[in-house]
Amino acid sequence: MATKLRRLDKPGLDKVLEAHGRFLAKTSGGLRAQLPLHNLSSLNLDQRDFSEASFAGSSFQFSSLRGTAFKSADLFGCDFSVANLEGASMVGADMRGSILRGAVLIGADLHNADLREGRLSSSSDSFGKRTKTDLSNIQATNSNLSGASMVGANIENSDFSGSTIIKSDLTSVSARGANMSHVRMNQTLLIGADFSGAQFQSTDLSGADMRDCNFTGTDMRDANLDGADLSGAMLKGALLQGAMLSNAVLNKTDLQGAVIEDSVLSSSQISAA
Repeated sequence: MATKLRRLDKPGLDKVLEAHGRFLAKTSGGLRAQLPLHNLSSLNLDQRDFSEASFAGSSFQFSSLRGTAFKSADLFGCDFSVANLEGASMVGADMRGSILRGAVLIGADLHNADLREGRLSSSSDSFGKRTKTDLSNIQATNSNLSGASMVGANIENSDFSGSTIIKSDLTSVSARGANMSHVRMNQTLLIGADFSGAQFQSTDLSGADMRDCNFTGTDMRDANLDGADLSGAMLKGALLQGAMLSNAVLNKTDLQGAVIEDSVLSSSQISAA
């Protein structure tokens, strides 16, 4: 049975937000915003400061949240579908099981955010159901997800071009058709991820752990794979012209049909692949 969300009227919401502002400022009358399971959809909440607030299970569908701060906020299982989060800050936020399908996150900062699966996914799901975080079809160009944990998340057909995703955990993500071009992803974990048909042009993947990944049909032209571990990865039909593969580990890597320039691979790499 779907969980019914509570909708505050404008005076009630303004009162909560005013008290939360005083809480952040550490002034008299301050009270941390506690709005779990609330309907906050289709609202203009630009430039608000919701840092440390609790919104677990709430819905922000279609809301405008440009430049809004959710630093260290509890966003567990929240629904941000088609919301505008351009320039928003979600640094250190708990976003497990959240839905951001179709959202705009251009220039957003999700540094150290927790985007793993969770037991509460959205207003339409029941408690106790473990659901993967949905970041599919989002616009997240020039965003910052360094240090973020996105294990098992769905980022299919999303645009992260120009973003910074350093030392993050993208183990087992589903990222078919994603645009990861010009992204800094050095030392990131990508073990078992599916990036088939994705774009990685001029992306820095140096030192990344890419074991057992699926890169079938991926465009990795001019990518930096120096020191990356591609053991057991599948790169069938991948475009690797201009890619830097020096010191890359290619143990049992499937390069069948991959387009790669002559003399790029050492003899030891060729024998290991």
